[in-house]
Amino acid sequence: PAYAFTGGGRGGVSITTGRYFRPDVTIGLHPGNRDGPLVVEISTPTNGWVRANPEFKSMLKNAPLEQRENWEEKYEQAVLARKCLQQRNNAMRRLMEAVVIAQRAFILNGDRHLTSMTRAAVSRRLGVHESTISRAVAGKTVALPGGRIVPLSKFFDRSLSAREAMKQLIAGETPASPLTDERLVRLLGNQGICIKRRT
Repeated sequence: PAYAFTGGGRGGVSITTGRYFRPDVTIGLHPGNRDGPLVVEISTPTNGWVRANPEFKSMLKNAPLEQRENWEEKYEQAVLARKCLQQRNNAMRRLMEAVVIAQRAFILNGDRHLTSMTRAAVSRRLGVHESTISRAVAGKTVALPGGRIVPLSKFFDRSLSAREAMKQLIAGETPASPLTDERLVRLLGNQGICIKRRT
């Protein structure tokens, strides 16, 4: 976490370690209650409120004619930028609400508990276009309660829980009795994970 203060960068991914730091979203446990609601904090690149200066708008009435049109255009651009930031923050908040509700077990207990979730399903649930969800997810990171920082896209990795289950099975095999592909498929099927042998 201190990497950003060592002069090595301002956040993102460390070139040397490939690890994330300064997450975009932090998920924590409700203080003193592990079974209570999860607390989500969304970081923003700027602190405070962004607004178009109302004094500037009132000055437009008295502006010289040759400058009024240009100033009005600049004011409208500022208002539009503020609205876009509000929409982005609102979309991120709604996305994280849906993710935290659906992926609580994964957040608290690890990769094996990831629930299958697609961007398309979340977009339908939130009533937005799938590209809105894709843009909200792209390049974002999330700090989990245990301190691990993961890409937000990991919440949409449908094969992660199957890979984790397979890792656990393979870690438990013995040299005298290695697991065949067919046996792995059967053991995974017993856990409710249906995949083909070639997969």
